Amino acid sequence: MVNSKKLQLAYKRYVKNFVDSNAVNEYEEGKKC
Repeated sequence: MVNSKKLQLAYKRYVKNFVDSNAVNEYEEGKKC
């Protein structure tokens, strides 16, 4: 049985990292203009 609390934390961290990297990419794109 998977510990759903740990799974949720890992998923949240994954999503946060994904969103953060997207934000950084958009920021870098914005600097070029």
